[in-house]
Amino acid sequence: GGKILASAHSNVATDNMMERLMRNGVRVVRIGRVSTCAPTLQGNCLDALVEKDEGVKAARREVALAELNSLNYTRTRADLEVQRERAALSILTACDVVVGSLVGSGHEATMLLMREHGMAFHTVIADEASQATEPATLIPLSMGACRVCLVGDHCQLPPTVASRDALKEGLGVPLLARLVASGVTPQRLSVQYRMHPELASFPSKNFYGDSLASFPKASDRPRVTGFDWPSETVPVAFVDVG
Repeated sequence: GGKILASAHSNVATDNMMERLMRNGVRVVRIGRVSTCAPTLQGNCLDALVEKDEGVKAARREVALAELNSLNYTRTRADLEVQRERAALSILTACDVVVGSLVGSGHEATMLLMREHGMAFHTVIADEASQATEPATLIPLSMGACRVCLVGDHCQLPPTVASRDALKEGLGVPLLARLVASGVTPQRLSVQYRMHPELASFPSKNFYGDSLASFPKASDRPRVTGFDWPSETVPVAFVDVG
């Protein structure tokens, strides 16, 4: 029961999730500020969908007419807000997955609407969980989460925290890392696809118990041409870009 919320630390990662879900035919609604979403995806943001609703468009026309005729449009304005709330509730109910950044998922008006109507995010998926501070990760979990999937790598970059005092108090430790340190066993993917196997060998040995496999294999990764490689056998070069 309940809705599924797919979230991420950054807006770019949130856009990527949203785009792939839509590509696979999933009915997706993005919550949060429309301006934080990629232009090609803004039409699927909740606020944008609400304004396309026929009832909302009719109520907007009534408000415009009241203003044009110098009438007291307090009632028509109230009717418009009722129509917007009705449309938002209908859209959220009909979608398969709600998408939003970790912070954007706490959009005040949306959260208030959901609470008033007994809606909850029972399943929450949080991408880039190792790069997010714990307070940011807790935002999407505060709407009735029963199942939580934190996706990330606690062996890689931690959250960016500018305050030294905050770092001393533990803000630099993401929820994912704290859970692992507390004894929660993560499910780790054992194959990496980004790096050449020679590059992957260092993190594999130093962070992952020499258990990280690579795909494709070295022989299937042709050397990039047009570059003066310092070694024929080592696929690494340091380039001065200063």
